Amino acid sequence: MFGWNEEEKFYELCRIMIDFHYQNRGYGTQAIKMILDEMKSRFGCREVYLSTDPENARGKHVYEKVGFRSEHRMLDDEELFRIVLDETDPGRRRKRQ
Repeated sequence: MFGWNEEEKFYELCRIMIDFHYQNRGYGTQAIKMILDEMKSRFGCREVYLSTDPENARGKHVYEKVGFRSEHRMLDDEELFRIVLDETDPGRRRKRQ
């Protein structure tokens, strides 16, 4: 699930779940990249947020691998993360020079 969060005024990736039988195979990473591509294409968004349980180490690892970074704040008891989408490479984080 993804879309516009009217209350917070940002685009967000609300939920992504991979069946435990298919975890640790890269499907979550690929799915997030595809969703970010779709959000960039459909909405033209430049940044996307998501939140997760602060104890969700596996999830945070995947989000950070894709390019999300912690905003170091909580939203509804979950840690908030953000990714800035590169205009030339939708769904990917900006490369450092």
